Amino acid sequence: MKFSTIFVAILASFVTADESIKLYVNSKADAPQIFGAGISSKHSGAGINYLFLGRGAETLQYDGFEITSTNSGTKQWLNLDGPFVQLTVASTGGQRLTWKDVDGKKYLSVNGRSDGFFACKNTGDPYNYSANEYELMYYPSGGQPSSCLKIDGLYRA
Repeated sequence: MKFSTIFVAILASFVTADESIKLYVNSKADAPQIFGAGISSKHSGAGINYLFLGRGAETLQYDGFEITSTNSGTKQWLNLDGPFVQLTVASTGGQRLTWKDVDGKKYLSVNGRSDGFFACKNTGDPYNYSANEYELMYYPSGGQPSSCLKIDGLYRA
């Protein structure tokens, strides 16, 4: 009896409750129109939501290992598909995004890199949202369209 109580206590110490988070843009003077913008998702296809910049920020969950959303009623994982940053119902595939700690702030990162994020228009998204809104894209090695604005970091709040 005592052993099972101790085991349950140890196991409970490893379980992390989901943390509610929101993502915001940190940017330098060359892109003041996107500084402080929140990140939220829009339906972009079967089980896929692309991320866009705007006034509000969507609440996401972080469990210590992965970033997810249940705002659409279905669990979606934050990952990359090419340059597209997306929430998708596919729990595998794509490149997962994590956090990098810089001066006490947590920045969204891919393989430990928090650079490479851009706000782009006219990306070819299926519903053409990016004709009027900036879409969050990832170009780690350059090659981004000239219409894109560099994002100096996406921090969580």
